Amino acid sequence: KAGHTGDGSTCTDVDECLQNNGGCSQRCVNTVGSYQCHCHPGYTLTPGSRTTCTDVNECEDPVMNQCDPNAHCLNSDGSYRCECKSYYRGNGTHCEGCFCPPEIIPGTANQPALSGNPCPCVSGFIVSNNFPSLYLNSADMYWFFNMAQLSNSTRQYKGMRFRVESLSVESQDDYISFGCGTDPDRHERFTITQKHVNVTNFHLSNCTGAWVHFYSGPNVPNTRFKIYYEMVPSLCHNLSCDVNAVCSTDRS
Repeated sequence: KAGHTGDGSTCTDVDECLQNNGGCSQRCVNTVGSYQCHCHPGYTLTPGSRTTCTDVNECEDPVMNQCDPNAHCLNSDGSYRCECKSYYRGNGTHCEGCFCPPEIIPGTANQPALSGNPCPCVSGFIVSNNFPSLYLNSADMYWFFNMAQLSNSTRQYKGMRFRVESLSVESQDDYISFGCGTDPDRHERFTITQKHVNVTNFHLSNCTGAWVHFYSGPNVPNTRFKIYYEMVPSLCHNLSCDVNAVCSTDRS
């Protein structure tokens, strides 16, 4: 029979893989009377071909890769890799964020802060530089949030919630202040100092823009923090109130 050799009374299997790898582009597996071509992990047989292997694009189907939803999947020949998106941190299979980049003015608090680079995410984290290590002394950090810019036809953001996940303020010179608008010098709402280390949750309401300012004094650095933030949508945007009614905004 095909795939065998002998004198008719005695037949033995022919190992097709011994000659030119059976024509297989990768692995040849001998079977009784025949053979099969197999592919290495990350490859599959080309449709319509028994011998040629082609790369599997694991990035086309989330089920085929282990990338975090906040990571980019980058296909490669026979494999893939995951890279966290901008402002996210991790190994690609697990990404935490969004970590807002601050605007840093080193050495003095007398220079004006600029709001040209607001945080790009509706929710995320703000952390002190070098976190979880202590922050360098004598420097300013600013974060700005443009809620009007991130609003759309279905959600209008009018406030922000903050949740302190890690906080250590030991120097009386250091503080973290919060406020609405774009001018930290004029619209301060709340300040965390060494007297407020037990504060865990607070919010800003009726804002379309907000800011956070961290100042570290000239003494030995003693401050570190990680604060989660989340923009709060206005309930009124999605409600159809009567013309003679007043919609109360979300203050939770």
